[in-house]
Amino acid sequence: MQINSSVTTRNHRLACIRSFFQYAGKMDITLVNNLNEILKVPVKKYAASEKIGFLSEAALRAVLLKPDTSTVKGIRDIFYMILLYDSGARNHEILDLKVKDIDFTPGSCKITVTGKGNKRRTLQKQQPHLIR
Repeated sequence: MQINSSVTTRNHRLACIRSFFQYAGKMDITLVNNLNEILKVPVKKYAASEKIGFLSEAALRAVLLKPDTSTVKGIRDIFYMILLYDSGARNHEILDLKVKDIDFTPGSCKITVTGKGNKRRTLQKQQPHLIR
């Protein structure tokens, strides 16, 4: 029987089996020999993935020119895209923003986002710029 699993899935399953036998070996010393055999199974290496490139300035400009800024929704969309791009924050971090997380002091341009694991970080832009 052949199972078509990705390399990362195979390595994850192997790590789970190893972890289980380490636990089982602590509970029953006779299983340590099995653990030694399992530890001999090598972790499969996989080819490095392609690096993700960045948008060129022309491509970014083309994306930011798409929303119709003569409408309220268009202004909202362009603001959201610029905020995401300039802050480098994740989508859900921006969606979770509260008014208290934004520093409205002139010239400060600070927002405090709450990320994974409830970790808070302050993002600050030294000199704001408009792309348009």
